[in-house]
Amino acid sequence: MRIIIIGYSASGKSTLAKNIGEIFNIPVLYLDKVHYLSNWKERKREESTKIVEDFIKDNKDYVIEGTYSKIAFDLRIKLADKIIFLDFDRATCVCQAVDRFNKYKGTVRESMSEGCVEKFDLNFLHWILIGGRTEKRVNLFNKVVEENKDKTIILKNRKEVDDFLLEIKENKSI
Repeated sequence: MRIIIIGYSASGKSTLAKNIGEIFNIPVLYLDKVHYLSNWKERKREESTKIVEDFIKDNKDYVIEGTYSKIAFDLRIKLADKIIFLDFDRATCVCQAVDRFNKYKGTVRESMSEGCVEKFDLNFLHWILIGGRTEKRVNLFNKVVEENKDKTIILKNRKEVDDFLLEIKENKSI
């Protein structure tokens, strides 16, 4: 099963990916880890794309989490058996980002590159509220959903995610 998880920042993509990876015992690729080198330095797009392409080539089954529309996005969408879109509202994402910051403050999460210490600043808040929800970005998500209805699952809140995880644990399928 090839699963990709897309959605808004701080919607819980990494946590969901980790849980699905554990349930099905399949590898997880976190695109934040691909995009960033140590200390929040951005990796060159070509290098990031190659990492994703190699991961896809090397794994029959996997979870790839993160949107990053310029890193092999079309390939990921095309090859996915399931696309999970976390379509959470802004307020929930802000609350989850604050909770995550408080939980991981001063540390590096598993889904981040070495040296990328958890942070929450005005730039990130702006990204959650405005920059990550531009018309172009919303249209990208809408296009993915519209063109892939048969393989897309939309989850809009924590309860839906929790129910989804419970269901796949019980059924061992998505």
